[in-house]
Amino acid sequence: MIREITVRTLDRDFGAEELRKLFADAGNPYALAGIRQEAGVYDDRGRESGDPVNVAEVAIVQEFGSLDGRIPSRPWVRNAWDANVDRYARQLGTELGKAIDGSQTVVDALDRVILRVEADQVDSLIALEDPPNAPSTLARKAPKTNPLVDSGQLLQSHDSAVLLEDGTPARPWRQGGS
Repeated sequence: MIREITVRTLDRDFGAEELRKLFADAGNPYALAGIRQEAGVYDDRGRESGDPVNVAEVAIVQEFGSLDGRIPSRPWVRNAWDANVDRYARQLGTELGKAIDGSQTVVDALDRVILRVEADQVDSLIALEDPPNAPSTLARKAPKTNPLVDSGQLLQSHDSAVLLEDGTPARPWRQGGS
């Protein structure tokens, strides 16, 4: 005896199609079809009139050290990444899962992760103690001893964003943006 069975399928897209489009660039597993996340210190923020360098240039020298060796490397950005990269991967999986189930957008998912990265960079900057400043710098900054905190410009210049394919931020930069 042959029976006829009718099957109805209901296909709901909870964000999987959006994710498929974003991961279309299979040649680069880190690219999300032009969407990228950035966290750090940017452009001319913090430049005082007459200053020869801007806060982003100061950040680069502090992170990697000066070419002449007078300023040692104080890698707060790399320290934050190294200490938390596994947590970022787990959070990204959780947040993208929420995008798939429709409770948030992919951009919101990425934004939540990059905000965590930014916060960890700031925490790392505040916690950094080694290598210490030179005795002359310590005397000038007293009573502050953190080698990366003096006026607060570097600390306050951190920002993050999810940038869309055309380079525009998905939400406004908090610090004025690049």
